[in-house]
Amino acid sequence: KQLYLSLLLISGTSLTVAQRNYVKPLEEVNTLSGSYLELRRNHFHGGLDFRTNSDVNKKIFAVESGWVSRITVEPRSYGKRVEITHADGRVSLYAHCNGFLNAIGKRVREEQEKNQSFEVDIFPAKNEIKVERGEQIAWSGNTGSSGGPHLHFEFRSPEGELENPFDHNDVWGLQDNRRPQINATKIYAMDNNSKVNGKSSVKYNTRVIAGGERRLNGVATISAWGNIAFALKSYDFMSGTGFHHTPRTLFMYVDGNLYSKVDIRNVKFVDSRALNSFIDYRQQQRTGEFFMKMFPEKNTPLKIFHDLKNNGVLNINEERTYEVKFEVVDDFGNKDVLVVNVVGKKVETTTPEVKPTGEKLTAGIANMLDKKDVVLYAPENALYEDEDVDFQTIPSNTFYSNIYNIGDPLTPVHTFMDLSIKISKDELQDKDKYVVVSLNNKNLINRVSLCKYVDGFAVAKVRELGKFAVFKDVTPPYVGPLQTKNLRQTNRIVMKMGDGMSGIKSYKGYIDGKWVLFEYDQKSGTAFCNLSVENVEKDNTLKTFKFVVTDNCNNERVYEKKILY
Repeated sequence: KQLYLSLLLISGTSLTVAQRNYVKPLEEVNTLSGSYLELRRNHFHGGLDFRTNSDVNKKIFAVESGWVSRITVEPRSYGKRVEITHADGRVSLYAHCNGFLNAIGKRVREEQEKNQSFEVDIFPAKNEIKVERGEQIAWSGNTGSSGGPHLHFEFRSPEGELENPFDHNDVWGLQDNRRPQINATKIYAMDNNSKVNGKSSVKYNTRVIAGGERRLNGVATISAWGNIAFALKSYDFMSGTGFHHTPRTLFMYVDGNLYSKVDIRNVKFVDSRALNSFIDYRQQQRTGEFFMKMFPEKNTPLKIFHDLKNNGVLNINEERTYEVKFEVVDDFGNKDVLVVNVVGKKVETTTPEVKPTGEKLTAGIANMLDKKDVVLYAPENALYEDEDVDFQTIPSNTFYSNIYNIGDPLTPVHTFMDLSIKISKDELQDKDKYVVVSLNNKNLINRVSLCKYVDGFAVAKVRELGKFAVFKDVTPPYVGPLQTKNLRQTNRIVMKMGDGMSGIKSYKGYIDGKWVLFEYDQKSGTAFCNLSVENVEKDNTLKTFKFVVTDNCNNERVYEKKILY
């Protein structure tokens, strides 16, 4: 039977510590470069990034006994990662590894040889690969989308929630006495009959006053009337490191009463992209700033909002001063406080300008936008809020269709939508070469989506609104040698590759007709083969080396050369 100890910190925030028999995943755990549910572009960061002092090949240990339930190798995202399921159903995850040990490494190699592919996604049977508490399972590295050597570590619940590793800090021993900072706030008028300082929104930086609390910089009060809401730009800092993270809990009080609480924990992995409903997405796209809303969007799947009054929206309906206080708290109980004085001041309401009739996409239900030559299907969980969609057709000689402007590209979209575009110039013999492209405001290609050819339409999955058109990818990937000489000394072939349109689908290396493993790192665009590991005979003879790269539209580039090894 599991025992749980709740440690009360402050203002109703608690750190629940499960008394499990975990050990550290590294021999030394000192500081972090990334924290649990830290705000990242389009996702929450799922766990802790344990620093390895810029080194690779640190020993990684299983924090508890269990069985290996998943192993992946990919050139992006987690890179080389292993998941272990424990007796209570929880999963520990270890990512950006440089390599695996024992049965894990053997299983990966078998799968790679079977598929002749570096990339694998393996789900071993229960208890097929058992591991013991404290057993070394891997070496730390910098694989995948890692920005530097470290171990990315996660806990996931049996239901798939990203659990807080700080709940087990009695094991990790991390220390922190630095408080978070509320750097700025943004205040929104929530409808046409509401104003903040006479505007629809305002943004203020903060300053520290005597006693350590914060106030708005440059103003003593703001004036408002009607329904207003708040968002905070706040960072957390930890002792011993210069990295900044995200606070754990945010509180909003109005005249001393709790009005909204945001507790950033236990987000399901499948809901990680819903970060875009929590932040001011438009602001983030424009300036890179993360403002966290103290109110939920209509169709957010996030369960982080609690104790809401009026859904976190403050109604200013009296000509008086409202004291709005914010507290942000980290996992160690360190906190920062901002007080904003809002003066109620009546404003004359004006009839909003009537916009031309457009289309409306309603959040929470499936929507179909059918304009004959272009059809957009948005499933029920695609949008967080209702959206008015302006539609425009723009003739084009550059693309294989008209350009279709469908809504605002700064609208956050949660799940993929189906987009079908009529190919007005259906000239390609090989229909697999068509792609759907999103365009910027200068009609230059911004993103490429793969598509299927269906009865004269290009059908693609897209996760944004904006401008779209049909284009082609008939250009093979780029391939070039970085290291193919002095191989008897280096034992290593290194190739450079890339693709500017549909992206790389596969890459295969052969020596004298035999497949050899090339490990691909997408962030650097390089692939390497360790000849000694591949058991290539080192007999000082010329051998035929061939490297074949194929993109997602099946354009192929072959590099071939005689090598001395």
